[in-house]
Amino acid sequence: MPETTISEQIKISIIDSNPISRLSFHKQLELFGYQIDNYEKVELVENISSSPLSDIYIFKNIQLAHNNLTILHELSIKFKKGIIFLADAPRYEDKIYAIEQCADIYLCSSVDNFELNAYIKSLYRRLNPIQNSYWKFDTKNKALISKNNSSLYLTKNDFVVLKLLINPSNSIISREEIAQSLKISNKFYQLQLNTIISRIRNKLEYFDTRLTIQTVREIGYVYKGPRIFIE
Repeated sequence: MPETTISEQIKISIIDSNPISRLSFHKQLELFGYQIDNYEKVELVENISSSPLSDIYIFKNIQLAHNNLTILHELSIKFKKGIIFLADAPRYEDKIYAIEQCADIYLCSSVDNFELNAYIKSLYRRLNPIQNSYWKFDTKNKALISKNNSSLYLTKNDFVVLKLLINPSNSIISREEIAQSLKISNKFYQLQLNTIISRIRNKLEYFDTRLTIQTVREIGYVYKGPRIFIE
């Protein structure tokens, strides 16, 4: 069964009064794998505010009126939901007011989709530190962290090699590239590399049998297993 990516875990509600813009934006975000619903008006969100289902609410070209603030405050403060505002021509005063009242992020609506995707994931991680259930590669502590928060701490060489193999996953990394990253340049580098890869492979399989490094004969190696997000 395929691993669930972080995008597939995130539920988003789009609020935009322009139906054409709303539908287009919906389709753009769906490409990243999010679960999405949308609303025409802020007032419609009130129907689910007693038990909001989405993780992040994106308000596009929505004016902050007094009747809207009650709903937004509940989503942000009571239910700890993420609030993102997008505006075609954001005014400085509106941006400051929205952030002071309820918004976590306020951006121009022309923001690049990949940048917005990064903001969404970052906000989700901050709001749901415990609920996040995906494999992580902790670059700060040099550790591989499983979905149930078990940690496998890595040596310097293990860290360098595994980072190459999982970014991006399912890509073949040549022996030469790995040797260069490890700064191995002597004539016995093939034997030294075999030892390093064998050690990492044993560590990974002992930690979780789904984590494997496959040898691609006369070329290099490829990581096979759950998708791992580098943090």
